[in-house]
Amino acid sequence: RIYFSSHAPATLKDFCWWSGLSMTEARHAHEQVKQDFVSEKIGEEIYWMPSSLKEQTKTSVHFLPAFDEFIISYKDRSACIASEHQAIAFTSNGIFRPVFLIDGQGAGIWNRTTKKDIVQIEATYFKKTPNPSKQLLETEALSYGRFLSKKVEFYHV
Repeated sequence: RIYFSSHAPATLKDFCWWSGLSMTEARHAHEQVKQDFVSEKIGEEIYWMPSSLKEQTKTSVHFLPAFDEFIISYKDRSACIASEHQAIAFTSNGIFRPVFLIDGQGAGIWNRTTKKDIVQIEATYFKKTPNPSKQLLETEALSYGRFLSKKVEFYHV
């Protein structure tokens, strides 16, 4: 229950990979809690999530650090980062870069440079991004700066 509540949407394969359980053990555990979740079939995979996650309609933007569990907790990461962008977000030998999300989807990578009173944030998009999302990303960068008690210089690439 905790895994699917905190890692949703996720598949049984993701749960097996994360927990180390066999598929038989994972299915047995999942049977005991699946009534607490809703599912959605995407392609050949069935993703499980709390119903509150499926109902989200507001655009969201988040900066994730390198090695964030949102990305590394899945065997197949194509639900959060399109296959064609994965080589930019993480290397085949396990180096994960900081990613930013727009509506739960990896939209690019980012980095920061912290100076005395300023944090410089550079966001590099995987593909062309609509202006409203860019404005939300800028707002998130300013929020991050407030958290650090620093002014923000934000750059879109």
